[in-house]
Amino acid sequence: MNIKMKTTHIGSLPFLELREAVDFNIGLSLPCVPTLPFFNESELMLNQFLDGFLDVEHEIQFLCLDLFLKKFKGKKIKIQFCGIQTLFNSQKISQDKELIKSWYTNTIKKLLSTIPNEVVIFFDEPDLRCLDKQLWSAYKNFKEYSLGLHSCSSLNWKSLSLDEFEYISFDTHLLSEESKSFLVGLDKILLWGSLNTIDGSLSVDSLVGCRRGDYLSPSCGLGLSSLETVETILAYLRLNRD
Repeated sequence: MNIKMKTTHIGSLPFLELREAVDFNIGLSLPCVPTLPFFNESELMLNQFLDGFLDVEHEIQFLCLDLFLKKFKGKKIKIQFCGIQTLFNSQKISQDKELIKSWYTNTIKKLLSTIPNEVVIFFDEPDLRCLDKQLWSAYKNFKEYSLGLHSCSSLNWKSLSLDEFEYISFDTHLLSEESKSFLVGLDKILLWGSLNTIDGSLSVDSLVGCRRGDYLSPSCGLGLSSLETVETILAYLRLNRD
């Protein structure tokens, strides 16, 4: 199988140097603002929100953002945030859901207002227990942006309302044939997470069904991966870029 696809990554990286994290994106079709959870725990996706939860003055931290924007000035970029359902599930939250939706939306838009580039916003939803339609409707508040949904969990994709999302990102190793057929049949751009975050290997068979315009990516964030694995994945991404 001759693999030539667009390329990107999920977001988190294991580096301790900002420039190294930014440079990881060189040559990728859709550069992604990195987070460095080993460098600073405030960059863990939950902590980006929980460190100032419901504080109207709270600002989401991306340590690499300024350097990243200088490097990729004028280019279309990707940025990924913890999804609202996963955020809600992580805590025993008793606050009004409309208040949470408003704060979540405003906090993200405050950061986005500082970015001059064209942005694709991805929301990471690994935990979709007790899916709440009221919370999920928060994604309607970002209509002025291209949106993506990432989940590296085994789930029934048919159970989700995907109308707001132009991009869908998934771990191919956890995708059932039924879910694959469903997603391929949608008018969405798919990110095929076929690069293993443990050993860096590429599962070619899992890419059967991919279409022109789809992306190749790691199955999940690389924050916990070894540097050797990250190098292997980057080599695949640069080699197979369309």
